Amino acid sequence: AGAAEEGLDRFADFFRAPLFNKTFVKKEVHAIDSEHAKNKQDSSYRVIEVIRHLANPDSMVSHFQTGNKKTLYDTPKKRGEDPVDALEIYFKNRYCPAMMRLVTYGPEPLEDQLGNVTNNFAYMPDGPPGCQFDARNFSQPPAWPRKQNGKWITIRGTQPEAQLWVVWTLPDVRKEFA
Repeated sequence: AGAAEEGLDRFADFFRAPLFNKTFVKKEVHAIDSEHAKNKQDSSYRVIEVIRHLANPDSMVSHFQTGNKKTLYDTPKKRGEDPVDALEIYFKNRYCPAMMRLVTYGPEPLEDQLGNVTNNFAYMPDGPPGCQFDARNFSQPPAWPRKQNGKWITIRGTQPEAQLWVVWTLPDVRKEFA
């Protein structure tokens, strides 16, 4: 098998049969923490963080979106929680293949990519009962109610670059595509 096939097979194993091996927790948490530290310096990431900070605090949009060592390891440990046990519980309760989407991109013909995806993802476990009907809705409460709109924000970046971001909210259109 080629590198794409092997890589997709390994990736699928994260969902087919996750190991939740406590031996690798600190290494994984440090890798996530390093990625988070790197992302904080990215200008687009910083703009998105400011936009989220301006969102309604009651909306899921305003919540911290990634993890770092403090949120993923230190804080749970201080509360007496095991991060791996918590992740396993979360996986068992929230993992739902019917809600997941996968996109592949590569030089292989589309038929080969589709075959590889089908071989690796067609027989995923169903997830918890009823998860196919438990679609999460982030439209309520509104992330940016009118009182929080119409702001001009100037953000000083780490690199000299000019950007203009115009952001507007859209209504929940999921029922139009069901």
